[in-house]
Amino acid sequence: MSRERGVGIALIVVSLVVCSMAAVPAQVEESRGTAAPAPDGRVRGYVPPPKDLHLVGDHWTPYDPPVPPEGAQVHTVVPGDSLWALAQGAYNDPYLWPTIWDANRWITYSHWIYPGDPIVIPGAPTVVSEAPAPAAPEPVGEPWTSAPPRPAAAPPPAAPSGPLRLPVASETEMRCAPQLAAGIDPAASTIFAREEPEKILQGEGDIVYIEGGANRGMAPGQEFAVLRSEGKVRHPVTAKEQALFVRNLGWVRIIAVQAESATAEILTSCDAMLLGDRLVPLPNLPLPIVEIARLGELAGRTDGELGWVVTSFEPGSVMAGEGHLIGIDLGSGSGLTVGDQVLFWRPGEKGAPRRVLGQGVVLATGEAGSTVKVLETVVEIRIGDRAQAL
Repeated sequence: MSRERGVGIALIVVSLVVCSMAAVPAQVEESRGTAAPAPDGRVRGYVPPPKDLHLVGDHWTPYDPPVPPEGAQVHTVVPGDSLWALAQGAYNDPYLWPTIWDANRWITYSHWIYPGDPIVIPGAPTVVSEAPAPAAPEPVGEPWTSAPPRPAAAPPPAAPSGPLRLPVASETEMRCAPQLAAGIDPAASTIFAREEPEKILQGEGDIVYIEGGANRGMAPGQEFAVLRSEGKVRHPVTAKEQALFVRNLGWVRIIAVQAESATAEILTSCDAMLLGDRLVPLPNLPLPIVEIARLGELAGRTDGELGWVVTSFEPGSVMAGEGHLIGIDLGSGSGLTVGDQVLFWRPGEKGAPRRVLGQGVVLATGEAGSTVKVLETVVEIRIGDRAQAL
């Protein structure tokens, strides 16, 4: 096998491996870029996939998994697994995923695990009571001095009431999410040259040159999102053109302006940038805060507008699981906004009740449709399944 063919196979394997989990407050990356590493170098939350993979046994991985301890319960990762899903299966509670991550400290990025890696599943953690410790007994007998009595201890704060509201995506994840759009402004500026001509793929820290400078109102310090059209998306039911698949490649900052061109630095790269990619003003994207409800609590909902799953944003895939991004034909014209929840289901056979598949949250929306992050599934979601806005 040639080196080029081997690298191609590795890239195909990596592109099929996607693992994600819903974020909780301590895990959400609120600063620009990827999540900050812990003192031991491990990163929790969403980060782009690792690039340095190597062959371990019969599979590709960026890690060097140790031999599991004798007698430990071990799970071999398969496509579609995530720490979130493994915690659901092991403890019936996906929010205990850090317990598994802590037992496998060789996993550097909590968002990425790879088929073939052995993961130790520890026993269920012991829940410690949050009740206040009993007060120390008062001394018996008369005090030696006439000190004033101790003030009564303040009562413990009441537990928060109402539904639990949590952020479900980081800023980087929001800005890197692909879109279903009517099109890209044909007058938008493009990347027309690069500082290193021999380097075809451009990433973080690289310098690129932008068509249009002072003549288009460019100014140092401005930031732009970089987009690329990936082709048309056709509706699975009508077969009509639904939207344009637009990939968000990252964002750049203008560092110098000439009369008819500008120099920009790539701040964050969601994917490699190429000559011809277009720039649009960087949008202000609020992080979606949603009420986390169990799928069983939503299964009986019949309200909300109905639409269809029209595409999976995973390369070469027609199915999606937890953490994946999918496109639906309901957009801003249907009243959807960022943060809205979507229920996915499939009609039952021969008049049987519908089969509820999962739930997700809207990360981006437009007239042609919306991008939805899948939060929870009981079975894979496919193109052509129903999408119900809640």
